[in-house]
Amino acid sequence: MIKNNSLTILHLSDLQFGKNHRFFQSNISEENFNFSTLQARLQTDLKIVKSKYDLEPDLIVITGDLVEYGQQSEFDQAKVFFNELASFLNVHISNVLIVPGNHDINRKACEAYFAECEADEKKPTLPYKPKWRHFKNFYNSFYSDISRKFDLETPFGCTEYPELKVAVANLNSTVQESHQEKDHYGLIGENQAQKIAEQLAKRKDEGWFNIAAVHHNVVRGAIEDDDNLRDSEMLQRVIGDHIDLILHGHTHRGKMHWWSPQLPVIGTGSASVEKSARPDEVPNQYQLLKFTGLGFTRYCRAFAPDEAKWIPDSRVNDDGVEEHEINFRNVHAAFPESLEQKTNTQNSNNIDTLPKELDGSSDQIPKIFSPTFKFPFTHYCDLPPVVDVWVGRDKQLTSVLSTKSGVVAITGIGGQGKSALAAKCLEQWKLNHPKSFWDWRDCREEGDRFHTQLLGQIERITDGAVGGEELAGAPTIDLVKYLFEIIGDRDCLFVFDNVDQYVNVNENSFVSGVSTFVNESLRGKHNCLILITCRPRITYPNIRFFEIYLDGLLFEDTIDLFNKRGVDIKKTGMLNTLNEVYTLTEGHPLWLNLLAIQISRDEKSSENILEELRNGEADNRARSMLRPIWKGLNVNQQQVLRCMAEIPRPMDSVQIHNCISGKIKTFNRFKRAFKTIKALSLVVKCESDDGNNKYDLHPLVRSFIKTEYATTKERLPYIDPIVCYLRQLIMGSSAKISTETSFDKLRMWSEKAELEIESGLMADAVESLGYVANRLLAMGYSEELFRVGKRIIDDFIINPSHYNEIKEFDELFQVIIEALIEFGHEADARRFLKNYEDFVEEGTALFIGFCSLMTWVEWHLYNYDEAIYWGERGRYLKKQSSIDTSCDCSHNLALALRDSGRYAEAMEYFLMGNSLESLFYADAESERDGSFWGNIGRCLMLQGDYINAIQCLKKSAESLGNDQGANGIKNQGYAAKWIAQCLEECSILDDAYIFYRKAKSIWDQRAPILSHEINVKLKDLEQSKRLNEVLKLGEKDIIRRCSVWLKSDPVPKSGKRVHTTNHSTGLVEARRRACR
Repeated sequence: MIKNNSLTILHLSDLQFGKNHRFFQSNISEENFNFSTLQARLQTDLKIVKSKYDLEPDLIVITGDLVEYGQQSEFDQAKVFFNELASFLNVHISNVLIVPGNHDINRKACEAYFAECEADEKKPTLPYKPKWRHFKNFYNSFYSDISRKFDLETPFGCTEYPELKVAVANLNSTVQESHQEKDHYGLIGENQAQKIAEQLAKRKDEGWFNIAAVHHNVVRGAIEDDDNLRDSEMLQRVIGDHIDLILHGHTHRGKMHWWSPQLPVIGTGSASVEKSARPDEVPNQYQLLKFTGLGFTRYCRAFAPDEAKWIPDSRVNDDGVEEHEINFRNVHAAFPESLEQKTNTQNSNNIDTLPKELDGSSDQIPKIFSPTFKFPFTHYCDLPPVVDVWVGRDKQLTSVLSTKSGVVAITGIGGQGKSALAAKCLEQWKLNHPKSFWDWRDCREEGDRFHTQLLGQIERITDGAVGGEELAGAPTIDLVKYLFEIIGDRDCLFVFDNVDQYVNVNENSFVSGVSTFVNESLRGKHNCLILITCRPRITYPNIRFFEIYLDGLLFEDTIDLFNKRGVDIKKTGMLNTLNEVYTLTEGHPLWLNLLAIQISRDEKSSENILEELRNGEADNRARSMLRPIWKGLNVNQQQVLRCMAEIPRPMDSVQIHNCISGKIKTFNRFKRAFKTIKALSLVVKCESDDGNNKYDLHPLVRSFIKTEYATTKERLPYIDPIVCYLRQLIMGSSAKISTETSFDKLRMWSEKAELEIESGLMADAVESLGYVANRLLAMGYSEELFRVGKRIIDDFIINPSHYNEIKEFDELFQVIIEALIEFGHEADARRFLKNYEDFVEEGTALFIGFCSLMTWVEWHLYNYDEAIYWGERGRYLKKQSSIDTSCDCSHNLALALRDSGRYAEAMEYFLMGNSLESLFYADAESERDGSFWGNIGRCLMLQGDYINAIQCLKKSAESLGNDQGANGIKNQGYAAKWIAQCLEECSILDDAYIFYRKAKSIWDQRAPILSHEINVKLKDLEQSKRLNEVLKLGEKDIIRRCSVWLKSDPVPKSGKRVHTTNHSTGLVEARRRACR
């Protein structure tokens, strides 16, 4: 049986010792060489992973490509590496599993064998055994102590571990490989598969956990390239029922698929091949896998060359960790506590469904809100387009509506009707679920929008009770989990339209926030139907996901469309015209629709379009289609469309006229022009429940107009009036930003800034975004700030001299950098900082401000030595130069000194010339704020002086009690939490418990994501059996008791300080939240 009911595997692949091994560099000095090796970097990281996650590998599995050219000298390096690694991890070499990859064969030896056969007039015989000569020598030498052999007659096998009840099939996918390019692919062969299946079958019957290790990817792609195993279907048929896990390498991409809901296929990237031998966007990778009877956890690591260390692979999750619940089949011998065993015990048959993350949702996400749905929903969402003519997609519509829950990706090139299908689905779904929640979000084929969309969904579903302000700072994964927690088992439909910027076209999968949302929705138990539209194809190996790819309409559907558009099909020659139209457009729905309207209105004018299509470029049908239509429009009609191409979101007809009124003076003229372009189906109508319909352009029409009129000179006359109109809207509803300002109004400012960027009015753009930057952050809409702010900073990088006179830029730059760091976008922040440093002249006030910012950045990232360097540099410069500036590094420097352990120096700053004793007199307290007391309290807390820390934190809490802003209320929660931690360290558990409860009460209402840690702490205390009557107190009693405690003398009566070098969990984490 597996020890501790878990099995941990270190999975490495594609190390490729030799020419392309990144860790051997000739220009490294001898004394630094040992630090630059893969062994050194890996051991350092494995220590970190062990410390953080308590992982100790039971098995090490290497899935091929140990070396580059299959040469003996390369294998000698590999042997030393694996011996040292096994010794470091205290793993016996018998628990190291190695299979060959295509780079492990020696092509020169294979070529020599072919030449010898040719000389002897013989035909080379598969599997061309001489190619494995050096691999065999390495293998047999490495395992010499246990007599494990690589048998050329049977170059594959099965390794069994009776003490673990685990069997590993060592599959050899290089049997077909030779020196010839035509043989460069993976193949197993049925003979090998059948023999392996026979060995595994008996162990599976006994309840063992069976693993297959192979080099090539067993999940076939669209083409038969060398990334995939050619006979993967055969392999699945033969051994699929006898294994529980497949591990592979080769693709240099860490990725996961599923052969079935009980059988994951997990690949890891190359641990050490240099950049030129792998995709640009893919880092070096390795992973650890921890299996239990309930599922498994992946710990994915990526090498960061700039930092020269391994870090969490954020392409999987922010922390590089993902969990899956699996009902493994018949593994009772290996895992007595399996999900299957529990299922059988409970006589339940509803678990064997599909992989689900072990997210512990009842604990991880506070169940603080049970929404009462109100109709109509009062909070904003985007509006779906109106589908006025419906043809040719009934089959797809039925497929979607027959899906009760899960994810449906609607894909296809622009104009195929993806949004129309999603809108029709929503229309029918609402009829079947009249009292259920639905939500439509248009990402407008742009990035940096999804996090904002999630916040909007939560605000909408809770009818404003929880919104961005309460969830500020929460990562996307927490927002997604919280959203599904709110939904529970209710029927809901979500539509995410035009998410093209969130697709990895190379892997046909979603990325960033959409990936997080999809993965969580596929794992969780819910009754939500999620529709996502984009142009690229999408594949997910999960039974709750399917793709609907939209192609051209059938010819009979084309006839139906033209009929519904009023074209006389029976007219002489019309069927021939339709045949030609259908051929030229390849059944493209948008083009067919536009032609049908043109023919029904003026058959002669439609001939111009057909002529353009006949003569136009096949790969630019949009231009061939739209150019003659555009030429047929009058000036007013063209002006309306050019205006709408610049408008940032759908507007009603009155708003659109306000944006174009400078060119079309009277509303009647505008109405006539607008009526025509609506009739031509050039605009998309978005129907609102309140009857206030909005209008937008189809993405292809917008793209056409912006291509035809691409210069700033051509666009500026249409952008400027829109900016003016947005300014009027802002001023009309009070331009002052307050805690009551809605995101919809804040978004007007950011949209105004975007248009000003388009116009080249960078000073205005800086002013607009700077005005709302802090409020966007406070409300949780950081993504909106990043989306627009990055455009401004990118322009600064190109034209730095233009910003000399824009005084507000430096302040906005600091706000954006700090926010990027706080939200985990370190790479963007450092790129911007590097360019800013090159721009700022040393010895100036700006440079002192830059030093202060760098001090804060490095402090926030725990790089205390670097933070102290920048802080002391800025402080020295200011002192020596006597520059007259309010910029100062002292505060941020004190934070770095405090958290680096230099408490006395930090305390000297925070005390501001006072002694600690003098501060506790009433007349010395009057003008001190919560930040002052909080920083001193934190210093004392980190030193273990909990008694005096409590005094300071008490005063901080009293001061913060008057702050009803979002951040003030959050900080009240932190003050309560920190007081609780100090009290717990002093073993005053009843009082500690009530302050933990107070923190939870505050955060439940204003920052629900932060409640998780408090929930865990409360549960621990409640189960400790060390509490008295406080367990019976209600919420009001808790608040009242905390208030009484704060007004009393809370200091323990021991009369001495409490010292400890083992601070309670959360103290180090809390420093990131310190008052600044």
